[in-house]
Amino acid sequence: MDWRSQLLDGLKARDDRINAFNAKDIPNVIQSFNRMTEVIQMQESELSLFNTSSVHQDLKSKSEENQKLKSENSRLKSQNTSLSRDLQRARVSNSEKSKRLDLMTEENQLKFKNFEVINDEILSLQIENNVLNERNKSLAEENEKLVKRWLDKVGKDAQFLNELNAKSDETREQIQ
Repeated sequence: MDWRSQLLDGLKARDDRINAFNAKDIPNVIQSFNRMTEVIQMQESELSLFNTSSVHQDLKSKSEENQKLKSENSRLKSQNTSLSRDLQRARVSNSEKSKRLDLMTEENQLKFKNFEVINDEILSLQIENNVLNERNKSLAEENEKLVKRWLDKVGKDAQFLNELNAKSDETREQIQ
C-alpha cells in the first residue's frame, strides 16, 4: 500500500466518523473538544513549567557542582603550586647537600691521605729513631772501649812514667 491510498483511507475514515454524528451530538463534541483542548493546554503548561523548573534545578545543580569543581580545581592548583615550590626547595636543598657531601667526602679523602702520609712519616721517623738509637748505642759502646783503651794507655803511660821517675830517682840517688 502506497502513501496515497493510506491518505485516502484515512480521509474516508474521518468523513465516516463525521457523518456518523448527528447534529445534536455536534455541540457535545465541540464542548468535549474544548474541554480536552483546555486540559491539553493546562498539561502542556504544567509540563513546560515542570521542564523549566527541572531544567532550572538541573542547571542550578550543575552550576553548584561546577562551582565546587572550580573551587576544588583552584585549591588543587594552589596545592600543586605549593608542592612545586616545596619540590623546588627540596631539589635546591638536595643539590646543596649533595655538593656539601661531595666537599666533605673530598676533605675526608684529603685528610685520610694526609693521615697516611703522617703515619708513613711517623713509621719512617720511628725506623730512623731505632737506627739512631742503635748507632748511639754502638757509638756509646765504642766510646766506652776508646775511653777504656785511653785510660789503659794513660795508666800504662803513667806507670811507665812512674817507673821512669823511679828509675830516674834511683839513678839520681846512685849518682849522688
